[in-house]
Amino acid sequence: MDQNIQLSGKNENLLQDLTKIQTDFVILNSLSFFEKTKKEIGEYTRVNLFLDRDDSGIKATRKAIPSDFKFKDQSILYKDFKDLNDKLTGKEIMIKESQGLRQHF
Repeated sequence: MDQNIQLSGKNENLLQDLTKIQTDFVILNSLSFFEKTKKEIGEYTRVNLFLDRDDSGIKATRKAIPSDFKFKDQSILYKDFKDLNDKLTGKEIMIKESQGLRQHF
């Protein structure tokens, strides 16, 4: 199956833009669903990760990428925000350099 899928944390504002994009999306309400979706997303050739830039999201991204090269970290697109939803709504937060959130995976 030569398709793309997007994985993101809970993001209601993103739903408004979904109809403009020719791709499949899986929006996770919790990272605990990430492992449960691996079978379903296994058929895709590319999986873009838009996970939160907190400790849990960073850990899940770092774990996913080496396990399968189809996973692509896209959090650099909202590097100054906690998550994609905050970027889309313009909600800036202070990010501590010591958390390592500015680094690209």
